[in-house]
Order: sequence, then structure tokens, then C-alpha cells
Amino acid sequence: MRFVTDTHCLLWYLQGDKRLSTASRRLFDGHDKAKQVVIPTIVLAELLHLSRKYQVPFSFEKLLASLAGDERYDMMSLTVEVIREAMALGPLEMHDALIVATALHLDIPLMTRDQEIVDSGVIKTIEP
Repeated sequence: MRFVTDTHCLLWYLQGDKRLSTASRRLFDGHDKAKQVVIPTIVLAELLHLSRKYQVPFSFEKLLASLAGDERYDMMSLTVEVIREAMALGPLEMHDALIVATALHLDIPLMTRDQEIVDSGVIKTIEP
């Protein structure tokens, strides 16, 4: 199943964090499924911010290279169309709105635990 990931879900996957369920981990693993996990560029920017803020001991450059070299991942650039979708979402925080808008634009579900997004009902979500 193709889906958009939010920042925390991707981070939990990369760190092997137990907050990510076995079923969700299998979706990320998605063996032999090209471009299954859509990673909005805003998610990458948030990962960079978190790595700097909390001095996470990993090379962000190596992470980017690893994600770019893995056919399971589709890094989606921010587009004017996605920004237009985000504008229509109302009170969501801007980063969240851009992630949700990416999923809406592609018409695929979003993996998130963000309760505000889940409660909004604007997008089909996958429980991490």
C-alpha cells in the first residue's frame, strides 16, 4: 500500500522505535514495492531540524543518500498545487498542513499519530 509518512513515523521507523507497530513497520519495509513510502520534503526538513535541535548522532547527509538510493521511498518536492491544498485546510499547523496536503494531492493515506489530523477527518490515516 502506498502512503505518505509524517515526520515522527519516519523517525520511529529509522530508529527502530517501539512506538511504531509491527504492521506499520511492515508497510515501511514493503519489500519489492517501489515508491511505496512517500516522504514530503517538509518531513526531511523537520528531520534536519530535530537532528540539530536534539543533536541526534547521525549524519543527515548519509540519511538523505540512503533514502534517495532506496527504491521504496519517493521523496516528494513541495509544489504550488500542494500549497494550494494546504491553504484550504484551515487551522492545521503549517508543517502538518503541508504533509496532509501532500497525501490529499496524491489521494493516498497518511501514516500519523497526530490526533489533530486524525480528528479532522480530512484524510484517511494509518495508525502507526
